[in-house]
Amino acid sequence: MEKVQLLFDKRNKMIEHFVQPLTGFFSLHRQNIISLSCDFNADITIPIPNTFAARINGQLLFFDVSDGSDNFLRDSHIEYLREHDIILYKRAYESSLYDRIPFIHSLGLNYFGDFTSLFHRASFLFGLRMFGFHRTMGLIYNHSDMDRRWSMRARRKNKPDEGILFCTRLWEQKDCSSPVDELNSLRIKATMAIRNTFKDRAVAGVYDSALARQMCPELILPGTITKRKHYLELMNQSSVCITTTGLHRSTGWRFAEYVAAGKAIISEPLFFSPPGDLSVGKNYLTFNSADSLLASVDHLLSHPRAIRDMEKENIDYYYRFLRPDVLVFNAIKDYL
Repeated sequence: MEKVQLLFDKRNKMIEHFVQPLTGFFSLHRQNIISLSCDFNADITIPIPNTFAARINGQLLFFDVSDGSDNFLRDSHIEYLREHDIILYKRAYESSLYDRIPFIHSLGLNYFGDFTSLFHRASFLFGLRMFGFHRTMGLIYNHSDMDRRWSMRARRKNKPDEGILFCTRLWEQKDCSSPVDELNSLRIKATMAIRNTFKDRAVAGVYDSALARQMCPELILPGTITKRKHYLELMNQSSVCITTTGLHRSTGWRFAEYVAAGKAIISEPLFFSPPGDLSVGKNYLTFNSADSLLASVDHLLSHPRAIRDMEKENIDYYYRFLRPDVLVFNAIKDYL
């Protein structure tokens, strides 16, 4: 059993994006695949924000879990990785830039599993610092059944109907480093198109916010729908789930949740490339306008077999690439 040491730069903060890969490492430890230790105040330089390190058999690996690629200074960081013989696994992996760089690889889709409340996030981050990795993980993930918390299909009570789910949010410009007018406009138009076309067959709307109340108050969803527990139940009762590109051109956490739930997905085109064979037409359909969204929804609803095939493909992808222990094992297996 190989020893793996996780290292966190004492100058950098812990973030909730670490939860999925850390869960993967902890699960591999509990499965006796690795022997894990952690240093949360390591005297190590990790110049890439939102990144932690793992040392395996003398090889140093960086895990960059940022939503987008703004944290990565391409020239200087690539030179740093090369000079120090470091392998980087990057969530926001842009294949056109990194495919020919042998020490940069795609990490995978990111989401928070069942632990999505503010309490669980705060408990996790606080506990890691105060009580250590193993004790915190033992308290929060006090079971060995990984799928119980990370397969989003666990909440299904009834077979899904032909419903459509599209819950989105609007962004204030002050919260974003890139223009949001076009992003918000598409979300509003798409939401209105789904509502007007599919009416009672669809749950479509935007999360409540000051901006939403100003721009489209008629599209705001009630809290009974947006509350996390109710939203996840609704997701599993829907046949078609729609999602949009996140900030920083990121693949949103909701996309990963839909894959983990084994749903038929319609998404804006993915800018970053996850590992494996996730592809348009097989795992999801795309849209870039309200009209193309309607066409994709109509195609799926008119072809129930296409929905079933996509569900199976996404369940398969979850077990081969997305589940936390598998995601981490795929990254580290060549160094064990």
